[in-house]
Amino acid sequence: MDETALNEILLALENCCEKIRNALLADGDTFSSIAPNFQRKEFACKCGCGFDDINLDLVVDLQKIRTGLGNQMIITSGCRCPAHNARVGGVWNSHHLEGNAADCYVVGHTAQEILDYAAAHCPNITEKYAIDANTVHLAYE
Repeated sequence: MDETALNEILLALENCCEKIRNALLADGDTFSSIAPNFQRKEFACKCGCGFDDINLDLVVDLQKIRTGLGNQMIITSGCRCPAHNARVGGVWNSHHLEGNAADCYVVGHTAQEILDYAAAHCPNITEKYAIDANTVHLAYE
C-alpha cells in the first residue's frame, strides 16, 4: 500500500472517530471507548484517583500511529494527578497533568520507529522523545 492510500485511510478513520465521539457527547454519554483501539481507562491516572481527562486530539494521533504501525499500542502513562506525578518524578509542568501527554510503546517497534512515524504523520505532537529503547513520550504543548 502506498503512502497516499494509507493517508486516505487514516483520514477516513479520524473522521469516523470524530463523528462517533461527537454523537456520543451530544447524547451526554461519557463512553469508555474513545477510539477504535483505546479505552478511556487506559489513560487514567495510575494512582486510582479517577483523573482520566485525556486530550481526545492526542488520542486521535495515537490511533493514527497505532494504525500506521499495525501493532498494539500500550499506554504506560497518560493522565497524572499532581500527587502521582510527584511520586513518579514528573516535572512540575508535565503535560500529563493536563491530559496532554502519553507514554507508550508499540509492540514490535522501537522507540525510534514510533518517533519517526509520529514526526512524519502527527505534526500536532510537538513534544516527543524516547524514554528507553521501546517507549516514547508524546505530548501536545
